[in-house]
Amino acid sequence: MLLLVQCFLFVQSSQWVHTHAHVEGTSKQTQIEERSCVGTALLNHKLQLHRDLHRGQYPSLDREVKPMKCGALVFLHLGKTGGSSVAQLLEQASPISNHTYFDVWHKHKANYDYSADEDWQALLKAASSDEPQIVAQLHHGVPGMGCYFWEHELAPLQEKLEAKGCELRLTTVLRNATARPVSGMNYYNQLMARDPLEYRFPTGQTPCEKANKSANKQAKELVNGLCGPFSCNAWPTVCKDGFSDEQLLQKSKSMLSKMFLIGKTEELQTYADTLLQVMSLKPGTVELGTENPTSEKYKENLTQDDLDCFSTYNRVDDALWSSLLDKNWSPPRAQIPIIFFSWCLFLRGVGHVAMFSY
Repeated sequence: MLLLVQCFLFVQSSQWVHTHAHVEGTSKQTQIEERSCVGTALLNHKLQLHRDLHRGQYPSLDREVKPMKCGALVFLHLGKTGGSSVAQLLEQASPISNHTYFDVWHKHKANYDYSADEDWQALLKAASSDEPQIVAQLHHGVPGMGCYFWEHELAPLQEKLEAKGCELRLTTVLRNATARPVSGMNYYNQLMARDPLEYRFPTGQTPCEKANKSANKQAKELVNGLCGPFSCNAWPTVCKDGFSDEQLLQKSKSMLSKMFLIGKTEELQTYADTLLQVMSLKPGTVELGTENPTSEKYKENLTQDDLDCFSTYNRVDDALWSSLLDKNWSPPRAQIPIIFFSWCLFLRGVGHVAMFSY
């Protein structure tokens, strides 16, 4: 159903909201345009957020996934989401499925430059074959997808693969926006205790100060990338400078729309089984292990105030996470609640149609 909403407004300016809907892993995009009413400031913020980051935009784990005939399955590893366990599973599964596994990350090299990484160069060479069978992990030291890597590396690679009937399937895992930084904090406690010379994190900080320091790490790693020791020297300046929270959210949304599949840490086994199906393997062919666990003695006892700090400082990550939780939420054709309709009795300019197509 198509709903036409016409509002006569007496306002100084009108705001247009543009969102792209990503349909079942394809590149089809639908532009959504909506003229805001004077009551926009009173609209429920979460409703606005869900419209922009609707769960249906991203391929879900409860749909049938076809094996990849040829091409590259690329796993973007975001820290403390279970990525090490996924990477290990992909590495172990690759020889079984006749794929070649490439691990592109800094490997603790000083002055690391991803473009000179042996695995990255070997991956590009393998991709030039007629029907490449590639599985890869991108982790520490690779410039962010949103600031550089997608546009300059993966998108051109995708184009070359598709020209010969193959695919590039990009995937990642997200985690609850409070659980992830808490897990990261505890893990860093363990790293400092075991190797204080290499991991020299500030001491004496409160959990709330640590929460502020590690704010929105998932979005930042997705957009800017993750610096390992000495690994950012060769990055473009824009990746090192970072972005405002507003820019970070928009760029994160854009990058998530490129994903073939987005998993959740809390459903990691389902995600792992889906990846195995992409590789033409049966679920359970390779067991999903637990990599980089944190010992209980390094886990901090947090108060509710501490947890509130982690929630407050990770609003961008929470926005991304919330979008994955609401599987059944369906956006109405026009995003203007009835209770505000009386505010919009006169039309300013030509009537506007708000179209949502999924």
